[in-house]
Amino acid sequence: MELSPADNKRIQRVKPAPEIDEKPGRVARLVFCLAIDLIGSTGASLQITSKSLDRFNLALVEQIRPHLEKLDLNGILLKFTGDGWLLMTEETENLLALCCLATIMAKRFQAEMSRSTGFAVEKIPPLRLTICSGRDMQVTLPDGGSDWVGDSARRATRAAGYCLPSEILISETVREWVFRDFETFPVDLGNRSIEYPPNKAEENFQMHVLGDIKPEVAAESEAAGYFVYALDAIGGGKLAEEVAERSKEHLSQEAAKLGSTETKRLKRMLSTWNRLMAGVHRYSSAVDILHKVRAIGLSPDIFTFNTLISKAENYANAKDWMKTIRDEGIQPNTVTYNTLISKASNHQDAKNWLKTMRDEGIQPNIVTYNSLISKTSNHQDAKNWLKTMRDEGIQPNIVTYNSLIS
Repeated sequence: MELSPADNKRIQRVKPAPEIDEKPGRVARLVFCLAIDLIGSTGASLQITSKSLDRFNLALVEQIRPHLEKLDLNGILLKFTGDGWLLMTEETENLLALCCLATIMAKRFQAEMSRSTGFAVEKIPPLRLTICSGRDMQVTLPDGGSDWVGDSARRATRAAGYCLPSEILISETVREWVFRDFETFPVDLGNRSIEYPPNKAEENFQMHVLGDIKPEVAAESEAAGYFVYALDAIGGGKLAEEVAERSKEHLSQEAAKLGSTETKRLKRMLSTWNRLMAGVHRYSSAVDILHKVRAIGLSPDIFTFNTLISKAENYANAKDWMKTIRDEGIQPNTVTYNTLISKASNHQDAKNWLKTMRDEGIQPNIVTYNSLISKTSNHQDAKNWLKTMRDEGIQPNIVTYNSLIS
C-alpha cells in the first residue's frame, strides 16, 4: 500500500529519538509509560479497617498479574506507586499491549477487585490511565535494580490529573503509533473541568482519548492475539471470536504467499500464531490454531505447547500434550513444568512433576513452589515447601503467603 505524504510525515515524526551519548555506556531513548492511578484511594483507605486495607492491597497486586502474563508484559519495568502502577518500556512492540492493558483496566478493574475482595463495586476506586512517551535514560539504582529516568513517567503522572474516571488519555506520539488500531479522540485539556487537577502543569499536553479497539483491522495486526484477549476480557467474547477467526484466515493467506525458503518470516509468523493462541478463550479454538499452524507447514514450538497445556480442559489433556512434546523432540522448560504442576490433580502428581523437572536439570522457581503449596492437603506440607524455598534461596511473595493463609 502506497503511503500518502501526510502518512510519511507522520511516520518520520514518531521514529524513536536517536540515541544520545550522555556518559560512556549510557544513552537516551524513547520510552513509553502507562500510569494507572486509583482516584481518591487515600480517602477510601481511611474509611476501612487495616485488615480490609491489607486484603485490598494484596488483591490489587493479584488483579493485574494475569493480564500482564497474557499480554507478554512480564518483562517490562513495573513499579507500584502506592496509588497504582507505572509500567515503562522502550520497545515499541509493547505499545499495543500497553493499550490493551489500559483498556482492560479501565473497563474491568472495579468489577475484578470487587470479586476478589468482596467489597461492593461502588467502594472500589475508579482508575485514571495515561500513556505518554518521553526521552528517558536507564540508570542503575543503589540496590542494583534498574529504572528509567526522564520525561515519560513525569508526563504520564501529570496528564493523569486531567483524566475522567475510567478514561484513558494518550499523548500525541502514542496516538501516532496506535490510531490505526484504536479509535482516538482529541481532547482540549485547557477547557476541561476536572475533579482532581494536577499539582503542576509545567508543559502543554496534546492529549487524546483512547477509544475502542477497531475490530475490522485488529485481525490483520501482528498483535491480533492481544486484541482478542482484551476484547474477551472486557466482555466482548463473541467479537473476540470473530476477530480470532478472521485473524486465522488472514495468517493462513499470508503464509500461502511465502515460499518455504523464507524461514525467518515463517518463524516470525509462528510468534503471531502463538500470541493468537494465547489470546483465545476456548480450548477448542487453541487446538484449531495448532491444526492451522501445521497445515501451513510450520512446526509448533515449546511456547505453542505451553499454551495448549495451560488451556487444556483437564489434567489428562495436559499430560497428553506433554507426551506430544516428547514425541516431537521438543525440550520442556520451566513454564511447561510449572503449568503441569498447577494442573495436577493432586499433591503427589505435582511432586512427581517436580522430581522430573529436577531430573532434567530444570530448576524450580517461585511459581513452582507456589503451585505446590496450593496443592497441599495440610498446613505442615505447605510449611515444608516454604522451608525448601528458603533453603534454595527463593524469596516468598504475596502469592506464597496467600496460599499459606488459605
